[in-house]
Order: sequence, then C-alpha cells, then structure tokens
Amino acid sequence: MTATPPDPNGIYSYSNGVVTPLAVTGSPAPGGGNLSFVNPSQRFGPVMNDSGTTAFAAALDTANESAVYVSANNTLVRIVGTGGIAPDGSTFVMVDSPSINASGDIAFWGITSSELGIFLSSNGVITKVVASGDVIGQNMVGYIDYPLLSDTGHIAFFAMVNNGNSAIFLAQPRDQQE
Repeated sequence: MTATPPDPNGIYSYSNGVVTPLAVTGSPAPGGGNLSFVNPSQRFGPVMNDSGTTAFAAALDTANESAVYVSANNTLVRIVGTGGIAPDGSTFVMVDSPSINASGDIAFWGITSSELGIFLSSNGVITKVVASGDVIGQNMVGYIDYPLLSDTGHIAFFAMVNNGNSAIFLAQPRDQQE
C-alpha cells in the first residue's frame, strides 16, 4: 500500500480508510486569522486522547502568532493563543507543545509578556503550573519546556536550573499534594 500525503499541509484524521482534514493551511482559524502549517514541527502536535479528541498548536498567517486548538466531533476550538490573557494578567506571546489527557485538560508551553512557563487549561480556565524564576526545592528554574500531561493530572516537564543542571520534574495536581 502506498500512501499519498494530503495537500495542503495540516492535521488530518485517518479512520476506517477515510482521511478527514481537521485543520489545514489557509483555513480560517477560530479566534481569527488563517491556519498555517508551512513549517510543521513536532512541537505543534497533534496529540490525541482515548476519546479521539485531538489537540495541536498552529502558527497563524499573521506574523509570529500561534495558538493551541482542540478538535472534537468535527468542531475546532481555540484554547489559547497570541494575545490571550495569561493567569497573571499579562498576554500570551507564543504557545505550543500541547499535551491532552482523558479528561480533555491540556498542558502547554507558553511565553507571556512577563514569563516563560508551563500552563494548564482545564474546563476553560488557564492556570500557571511553573515559570522561569520559580523555585523548586533549592533550585531556581530557568528554561522550561516539553510538558506531558497524564490522565491523573500530573505534568512532567523539562527544566534547566540555576546550578547548571537540567532535569525532568513532575508537578502534582493541588488536590493530590500532601
């Protein structure tokens, strides 16, 4: 069997021999602009949970803008993007690297006008998980990246710390902390 890549670039679903576009370059993006997958990157996803809900990030056709979207039941929804309000009241400048769990919560990497961090979108509410400058144990966090969200709400992420080391950290949901 030979597969022919779909055109234009985008996010597609393949089920029972049928290819369905979820979001393609040039299509209108919820929240404004048009989607652009001209320079695809694994940072954009897609990621899918067990119910088939797909999360991904995409660039927009406007300069230096990005957003995280969810596609479920043939509906595309913008979760967060450039210009959106961050938990501290600043605005998001860039977002990508979504991770989705069975509950539909989404962890993502973002830069705001005040910090770089890992954020969580749950039931329409965005919270900060960790940001550069936060202290974990005895180390100040520097660069942070690559969030992975579990079905239990734990978020693993990569971070460089002030002692020159890098590590993988695990953030627990508040209701599971001792």
